[in-house]
Amino acid sequence: MGKDYVVIARFDDETDEKFNNLRKHLQVKGYINTISYWPPHITVAAYEGAPLDELLQWTGDFTKKYLQVDISFSSLGIFPPLENIRRLPCFLLSLHNQNT
Repeated sequence: MGKDYVVIARFDDETDEKFNNLRKHLQVKGYINTISYWPPHITVAAYEGAPLDELLQWTGDFTKKYLQVDISFSSLGIFPPLENIRRLPCFLLSLHNQNT
C-alpha cells in the first residue's frame, strides 16, 4: 500500500510575502487564531495510497508543460474549525475563466 501525498503549487517570493502579510492582518483582526505552518500555496490534489514514482513522473511532466500560470482570486474564506484542530486556515477561491 502506498503512502498519502499532497501536491501543491508554490508562489514566488514576492507573492508569498503578500499572502503572509494578509495572514498576519487576518490574525491581528481576529479572523484566524494562528498562522498555518504551511507556506502559501495552491492545493493541486491529494492522493491516498499513490505510488510515489508515478506521482513524481506525473508532477514532473505537468510542471514542464505549465511552469508558470496566471491566476486570479475571487473570494477569501476561512475553513470551519474541526475537532482537535486549533488552526483556522484561510483560503482564496480562484476565479474560473472559460478561456484559460
